[in-house]
Amino acid sequence: MKYLITMLTFSALVGCGGGNDNDRRPSGNADLRVLIVDDATLVPVFASSTTRYTASVTGGTDSTRVTATAVDDRAGIQVDGIAVRSGSPSDPIPLVVGTTTIDVQVTAEDGTRRTYTVVVTRPIPSSNANLSQLSLTVAILDQIFDPALQTYSAATGHLGSSTRVVASPEIAAASLITNGVDFEAGEQSDYVPLRTGTDSVTVLVTAEDASTTRSYVVNTTRAGLNSLNQRTYIKASNPDPEDRFGTDISLHDEILLVGAPWEQSSATGIDGNQTDNAINEAGAAYVFDRIGNTWFQSSYVKASNTGAEDRFGWSLSVANSLAIGAPGEQSLNNQQDNSGSGVGALYVFDPAAGNSWTQTAYLKASNAESDDRFATTVASEGDRILAGAPFEGSSATGVNGDESNNNLLEAGAAYLFDRDSSGNWQQVAYFKASNTDNQDQFGNAVAISNETLAIGAWLEDSGATGVGGDQNSTDEADSGAVYLFDESDSGSWSQSAYIKASNTENGDGFGSALALDDDILVVAAPTEDGGIAGNQQDNSEADAGAVYVFSRSTSGEWQQEAYIKASNPGLGDRFGSSVEILGNLLAVGAPGERSNATGINGDQQNESTLDAGAVYLFERNSSGGWSQIAYIKASNTDTGDTFGRGLGLDADTLVVGTPLEASTSSGIDGDESDNTVESAGAVYVIR
Repeated sequence: MKYLITMLTFSALVGCGGGNDNDRRPSGNADLRVLIVDDATLVPVFASSTTRYTASVTGGTDSTRVTATAVDDRAGIQVDGIAVRSGSPSDPIPLVVGTTTIDVQVTAEDGTRRTYTVVVTRPIPSSNANLSQLSLTVAILDQIFDPALQTYSAATGHLGSSTRVVASPEIAAASLITNGVDFEAGEQSDYVPLRTGTDSVTVLVTAEDASTTRSYVVNTTRAGLNSLNQRTYIKASNPDPEDRFGTDISLHDEILLVGAPWEQSSATGIDGNQTDNAINEAGAAYVFDRIGNTWFQSSYVKASNTGAEDRFGWSLSVANSLAIGAPGEQSLNNQQDNSGSGVGALYVFDPAAGNSWTQTAYLKASNAESDDRFATTVASEGDRILAGAPFEGSSATGVNGDESNNNLLEAGAAYLFDRDSSGNWQQVAYFKASNTDNQDQFGNAVAISNETLAIGAWLEDSGATGVGGDQNSTDEADSGAVYLFDESDSGSWSQSAYIKASNTENGDGFGSALALDDDILVVAAPTEDGGIAGNQQDNSEADAGAVYVFSRSTSGEWQQEAYIKASNPGLGDRFGSSVEILGNLLAVGAPGERSNATGINGDQQNESTLDAGAVYLFERNSSGGWSQIAYIKASNTDTGDTFGRGLGLDADTLVVGTPLEASTSSGIDGDESDNTVESAGAVYVIR
């Protein structure tokens, strides 16, 4: 009896279970949830209940793929009779000129079938290989562009050692090649090197039909080295003692931005009263524009909340906007609050009517605190700004870690801001070193190029050498390091390289200054002690300085390709205090250099003028080797001027900042011979 009850109970449980797959009816759902045809838009917009569509492709599209996703993942899918997995693209489907019909058949689990049909129209491929626009980044074409005219000429100074090409075809589907490399319509090409004399820059346009071609040639004349000269001597419109005009500079297209972080007026905004000296070390920035070869000051720029010791203009960068840092700014809550000390702020200015500018953003770090000195360094590109805060103190590592603590004194951080489609700036990433430590001052130098960021930590302590070494040692104090971060397709950031000098040593300050251009990274170590060019182990000249050049391979790996010294390395020269790179040209500032030479390639062997300063130009050859081509001094070389403290390089123009220069003149090309206004500062334009 007990056995019978047990069996009855078991039978009852089985009978009422309801979840037995053997009793489930096969699904009859043969609908699609998604239907995509590559390089085409469905008409009408896809809906599961609609089974017939049309789509159009360009004439040059000779195949497409279909991605179909079933509502029921147990349904089978065939595209033109070939089985495909739900959600995965089909094999390429050839497209004829005219119309091609593609059938997508969905078979439900119970055998129910539904067919979706797409009729794809492909027109006759265009044979139009004309350009609608052509320009060079280094020079203006001597002729007005005409699609029918295939040969042009252009001229550049000696600093125009390479150029990018910008071109657009009349038919968007045409392809573009220059110097053997494809590039996108309306975008800058890779650099095309230019030899001294006349060199041809050729753009090959291939029409949509893949057979018709047309070549456009720009015969570009690059002037010889003997043409290089100082063209303009620039002073602030209100020079005063200790303003230090030229501490940082940025040059982009025809716009020159110059900082004077010790300037003292109480003005705010654009073109205010610059004549008073009411606020100590408030700071200012000056915008200069160029028309032809003539420069003029177009704007005098102050913060919206000018304050004592803010040092507005300490760091700056020009791209689509002006980005100006004030690392001493004191607010913790709003612009009018001065409850902090050395918090730091970043100001963004955009073009306004009448060749002027207007402040459009006031940016703070997401963890703003006293003494972090946010915006000590600034780099920008397009609608992206990177700001360093080398005194920030969190113990986080990597990207977007915990920024709320202050466990590591002066570890340092960097902050990335992007501008959205509505014009608003947002912090999108918070960067820390992978080996965050006390007093490394990560963020003391920053650089941007495309989807790569470079961030220096000039007081980092590891004894590693080269790329990817052991970053956890601490046996070479203040030797310095550089960290590279790359952006993924999804917009996230991650550290991609940890870089040290090839001759890492205590106190070298590797990473004090950075320059990044495409796949070339320049790292300065201005307190490196080498005295003999090429001998990295020599330490005969304290703080002579050195520069290291790294290149990225096609596989994404970085390697050091050059160790660069001045042609006259000397004690305390600090070669590498500033660096700029553009294509094949590298400029290096040495504000402690001592010769009394003036102009280009003068006598560099004497050491009679302490801290006069110099700039060195290097050019890269086709095999990747670098050689010095010019030694540049101010036209009014003097003791303590620090020529080369700031650098700007764009197209065929070099601009040099000399913040401790002392002449009393103002504006453009004034009297540079007196020394009556101590540390007023000056800027020199070399072409």
